[in-house]
Amino acid sequence: MRRIALNALNLEQSLKRSNRQKSNGAAMDNNYMLTVLTACLSQHDDHTSQPGCQ
Repeated sequence: MRRIALNALNLEQSLKRSNRQKSNGAAMDNNYMLTVLTACLSQHDDHTSQPGCQ
């Protein structure tokens, strides 16, 4: 689970912050958490149906 969360934070590009700052921001702001999850689920290869945050 930790690896999936870190991959999701790495894929999110709207804020240029460290993963620790992104994690704290997602913990405090539900809208930002949805942004991180959306970035994770929307980043995938067209040839496979696997999400980008594996």
